[in-house]
Amino acid sequence: MSYDNGEIGFAAGRSAATHRRGWMVGLVLALAMFAASALTIGKNWAATSRAAWDQDMYHLMAIRQFAHDWPRPDLLNYRSATTPGYHLALAIADLAGASDTSTLRLIASLFTAGLMLTFGAALARRVGGWQAIALALPVACSLYVFSSAAWLLPDNAAWWGVLVVLLLGLSWRPGIGWYLGAGAVLLALVFYRQVHLWAAGVVWLSAFLADERIRHPSSRGLRVVQAVLVTVPAIAAVWMFVRLWGGLVPPLFQSGAFDGVTGKTQAPASGGNLATPAFMLTLVAMFGVCFVGYFRTGVRRLLGRDAGAWRVVALGAIVGMLLALPPTSLSESAGRYSGFWAIAGKLPTIMNRSLFIGAGSIAGGALLGLVWLSLSRRDAIIVVGALAGFTLAAAANFYAWQRYLEPMILISMGLAAALATARGAGELDLAAKRGPNMEWLWRVRAAGPVLLAIGLAGITVMTLRK
Repeated sequence: MSYDNGEIGFAAGRSAATHRRGWMVGLVLALAMFAASALTIGKNWAATSRAAWDQDMYHLMAIRQFAHDWPRPDLLNYRSATTPGYHLALAIADLAGASDTSTLRLIASLFTAGLMLTFGAALARRVGGWQAIALALPVACSLYVFSSAAWLLPDNAAWWGVLVVLLLGLSWRPGIGWYLGAGAVLLALVFYRQVHLWAAGVVWLSAFLADERIRHPSSRGLRVVQAVLVTVPAIAAVWMFVRLWGGLVPPLFQSGAFDGVTGKTQAPASGGNLATPAFMLTLVAMFGVCFVGYFRTGVRRLLGRDAGAWRVVALGAIVGMLLALPPTSLSESAGRYSGFWAIAGKLPTIMNRSLFIGAGSIAGGALLGLVWLSLSRRDAIIVVGALAGFTLAAAANFYAWQRYLEPMILISMGLAAALATARGAGELDLAAKRGPNMEWLWRVRAAGPVLLAIGLAGITVMTLRK
């Protein structure tokens, strides 16, 4: 079995030197993230932040409860709206002697180090060291990623699992190892956050698409059956927790439940949020524009007046417009607040529809069309399909909060940019000869994510200093 330079996914160029370079870049990013977290923990910085509140009022108490009740932790009533994997892992660390809160936070930051190690290594194997660092920086500088690194929050442990599933989906392999690995990662992922069951769709889609350059004796139907079977344990795990809790979250977080610690009753929060897809696309537009330099092939096709390319971008814009039809004004009672929702609150609305979110949704849909044009067919379906599946799962949540969405967008844009770069030097350029070469855009492509990282770092520092 052999692969050429234009191979789909993250399997190309896997020489020993490429592997070493990838892991070295990932290690640099992981160590830098761990050092920043350790400094924050050591100085007990931002002890009154939202992340610190969530840690102290919920996740730390769940960890302590599990450690106290070990070896029979109560998986029905505990202080987290997520499945208990993160808290059980840290409860074991607590029992092993790491009972001090600062020590637990340092141990928990290793999940984020693992995320950055994997992300940096995967990117570097496709685009080289410096470009990989540029593409990974926005993730590292995100307020929500950094908060989960420095405080006891389960988000990054789950994002690590999401990343691995995406990488597996982008590099399908005809063998039992790939199927079992994908099933095991998905099971671990939903044990940390049940909402990410959507990632099973990436496994199914990857097996369905396979790789036309790899010969495999099994039919498409058999591949999909195998993929579905290995995801059954993850589906069963989520189903068992839903039955245990009597809902999608533990009883404490269901509507009408009284929290004796905070003294508050859970507000009605059911029925999902139809504004989430439009807000998701708005964030795609705001962040994705910083990665446009990597999507040179799509830009060239558009500027070369490729009618097919314009139809793809127009279709994305139309989808974005349709997704912005539900109410999108700033509304705390409707779960539409925090993050960039504040911008919507300061700009005009018409009939409870934010013009900012409407325009952002259209632009985000168009930008995903540009991403589609810049990737191979298989990669485009995996990346855009994963974003669509994630958005549907996120829309089932009443709260359309940015912290639930931002990391997924930054990870996906980084992966898409790396994939577009790898193909941009190959056959996709042949399909774009009619357009201008856009060499200047290509030369300064790293400036976009670096500037985005600086902006996100500024938001992180200013928010945590409040």
